[in-house]
Amino acid sequence: AETFWQKHNLAGRFVIGTHFGASHAQHWKKWDDDRFAEVLRSLVPQYNPVFLLFGTSEENSEIMEASQFVRERSINLAGQLSIFEVAALLRNCNYMLGNDSGIGHIAMAVGTKTVRVFGMSDYWGFRSLSSEHIDIFKGISCSPCLQLGMLKPYNVHNCGHKNCLKLITAEEVTASFVRLGSNP
Repeated sequence: AETFWQKHNLAGRFVIGTHFGASHAQHWKKWDDDRFAEVLRSLVPQYNPVFLLFGTSEENSEIMEASQFVRERSINLAGQLSIFEVAALLRNCNYMLGNDSGIGHIAMAVGTKTVRVFGMSDYWGFRSLSSEHIDIFKGISCSPCLQLGMLKPYNVHNCGHKNCLKLITAEEVTASFVRLGSNP
């Protein structure tokens, strides 16, 4: 991580790790790329950040869509790192932004402040219990439709609306960074 930080002149920079994708088996838990793009764009004037774009090579098109307005200040690492390398880089980030995903959990484990978007997945089973992390979740009547690995009658496979994700606004996610504070 130290070599990477030196190579990319990140010392003293405000760095936000990101993960916009989800595995193909869990595509239903993914927030819209255009909303992630709006959040990234709104963070630029406030933090002047560099974005590290994490994910698998299969998620590259999603990553490119979500980072479309901030590519000149982004480093795309999709499919290039081991899980240990991801953890080492996340540890040096000021924040991590993404869906409820393994990368979000790794960021929390290494002590990086996180802003995670929860939709259909089990918020109550996987939410953070620390004030260093903000999980955004809309507790609508059918949420979560996947709870501790068990499907409810109306669930991720037959949901006709995905309002648990659609009701989360880019402004709400952006405001979460202010709530966490700008110091790492």
